[in-house]
Amino acid sequence: MNRNTLLIFKFDGILINTVELYTKKVWQALSELDPALVDVGDEVEDAIDRLISLNWEKGSYRLAEAVCRYLGAESMLDPLRQKLKILSLNMASEYQLNQGLMRIIAKLHNADFPVALYSRRTFENFSNIADLVRLDKKYFNFILSADHFPGDHNNHFRSLSDWSRYMGMQATYFGNTKEDSAICGDGIKLVTIPEQKRRPEEIFQADFLQEYLSVFVN
Repeated sequence: MNRNTLLIFKFDGILINTVELYTKKVWQALSELDPALVDVGDEVEDAIDRLISLNWEKGSYRLAEAVCRYLGAESMLDPLRQKLKILSLNMASEYQLNQGLMRIIAKLHNADFPVALYSRRTFENFSNIADLVRLDKKYFNFILSADHFPGDHNNHFRSLSDWSRYMGMQATYFGNTKEDSAICGDGIKLVTIPEQKRRPEEIFQADFLQEYLSVFVN
């Protein structure tokens, strides 16, 4: 990796703890509805964690639907949806910025690496959350949002790869699921960090990314 490579960081799940937080809330709701789900085994835990990471942005109904369909527990759908709505009311107050990773990003920026941030949120929604967690935007050369990409007929780019080619830059994208390849498109290197787990001792703190990037900013 060299200083001509744009480093793009995913906002939700990398820079702020939204995915981790939603995972904890869903498991809290599930355990309240059915205590037996606390000990379902690693395979089922991993499958539900994956469903959460893929569906949390789609709202409480879609998230509850995906989880209940996997569990074959359709009767749990409405109770789970209601619990998730209640648990989500004050969730934004629990959002936290990954300070360790921000220190790495600051070092990269100060070492003249071009750094970008990507959010699937609209820019307005992203800005509200960024202000809430006190994200210092000065360390990012570019901030990309859903306003740039598919979802609106006025968007000009189908992927980050389209955008990076337009800008004449090579890029590496740091995400947290293999599905991030969809927004990357062809021509962008995807670095996928290990997915977070719901047990406290396994909560993701971006140690993987900090170790990966530290060689460039020592």
